[in-house]
Amino acid sequence: MPRVPQLSRDQIRTCLLYDYKSGMKPSDSYRRMVHSFGEGVVSMSTVHDWFKKFKAGHYEVEDKERSGRPSVLNNDELREQVEGDPCQTAREMSSKLGCHHSTVVRHLAEIGK
Repeated sequence: MPRVPQLSRDQIRTCLLYDYKSGMKPSDSYRRMVHSFGEGVVSMSTVHDWFKKFKAGHYEVEDKERSGRPSVLNNDELREQVEGDPCQTAREMSSKLGCHHSTVVRHLAEIGK
């Protein structure tokens, strides 16, 4: 079975916007997303929340800037680590990059790895 790609939040929201603009119901959009990308790609409540936003005329799917602590991990450095040794674990990369392994996992998803 082919590997299903990990989608970013923006990509998921774009799919949901497409479904909304196509006249699809939230429940049908949820089922299509799970069928296409696997369990856990998005929750039913998230689909409903985004459909409500779209209905209210809010079509922006990109994450808004947030205040808070900036990330300690540079995505370019992470890419170099992955390309240098694609078989290493997130924990191995985190010790080399000086951050928590969950930070590495989150950033890997952001860069599509």
